[in-house]
Amino acid sequence: MAELVACKHCNESGTCRNGEGDASCDRCAAFWSARDQQFPKTGKHTGLVCSVCMGRGLAETASSQWDYRFPGILAILFVGVAFGLLYYFNNSAHFDKILVFVSTLVGSVTGYYFAEDKLRLDLFDRRYKIYDATKKFLAVIIREATFTDSQLFEFNIGTLDTEFLFVADVVTYLGQIRERAVHMQTARKLFERQPDGDERSRNVQKHSDDLLWLSDQITAMTKTFAPYLGFANIRLRVMPSPHLRRLLNEAKRIWTNGTQ
Repeated sequence: MAELVACKHCNESGTCRNGEGDASCDRCAAFWSARDQQFPKTGKHTGLVCSVCMGRGLAETASSQWDYRFPGILAILFVGVAFGLLYYFNNSAHFDKILVFVSTLVGSVTGYYFAEDKLRLDLFDRRYKIYDATKKFLAVIIREATFTDSQLFEFNIGTLDTEFLFVADVVTYLGQIRERAVHMQTARKLFERQPDGDERSRNVQKHSDDLLWLSDQITAMTKTFAPYLGFANIRLRVMPSPHLRRLLNEAKRIWTNGTQ
């Protein structure tokens, strides 16, 4: 997973304000000017997207970026050497043996090189299922102001592998959602059977407070999941298939929502 740190250039806001009078700096202006021919070449620019973190508020460390580049450089080097051997021994009596060696070498390098992409996508897919199960459970609560035992069971099953796929912050967060949901349901069952009075009013207020908190999580949850489902975590070294393109688009959406 990419190592992300708070972007100091924009102070995690995603918008550059490092110029005079909160205008955007010359670096960001030059960056976007080079990318867009219609970008104004002169004058002050305000509200430009940070060119360091690309508006995310989080930036990859240099070591994390190098981790993506080094395997590619190494793979190209190995493949280049392999084809160089084929060219050098083209007329050799042992060419058939060289060909077997080179084929094995290229197959091993490409297999190792692209295996990480598959693992990264598999990890994203499994993490996204947990995100989706949580979102569906919260949507039920927002729509019905309650939930059934079977819906809670589906949420528990859908998030069963959380501790194996995420670190403690997501595990704790989903535990809070589960706890607040059960607490809300308990308060509802109590006040539905109680006559009017102070005790019933307290349970109604508890139910209302939990419902409000759970309703807020349908949007707030993206900030918790974004570091794990962001586009940087499934950046590929090959052109993705249509299925993988859908995963990439979903990752971009989650990242955008989580950093706003």
